[in-house]
Amino acid sequence: FPVTITFDSIPETPISELANNGWPIPVLVGDYPQVPNLRQLVRMLRNAITHCNLEFEAGDCNEIEGLKVWNTDPRTGKVTWRARLTVNDLDIITTKFVALLLDRKTYK
Repeated sequence: FPVTITFDSIPETPISELANNGWPIPVLVGDYPQVPNLRQLVRMLRNAITHCNLEFEAGDCNEIEGLKVWNTDPRTGKVTWRARLTVNDLDIITTKFVALLLDRKTYK
């Protein structure tokens, strides 16, 4: 069934609650603030991917183990958030986000 998701329909579940429920929390790279909630985490990941602000990280066997993602202020080009996620982190975030969407009954 088709599902339409708007930014405002993503819950603002606090990052601490996500961590308590098994969500991986991105490891910050540098002196940047952590995202406060799920809606902002999705926003940061979406922006990083859309604007190709990502760098793959290879392990000892040259297999992708994770990636660094970041956001920039479009007016200044200054990095405003940078984080590291493992492949496992990305898998868990994706699985949990899809499950959350499928559990919700109403979408705007």
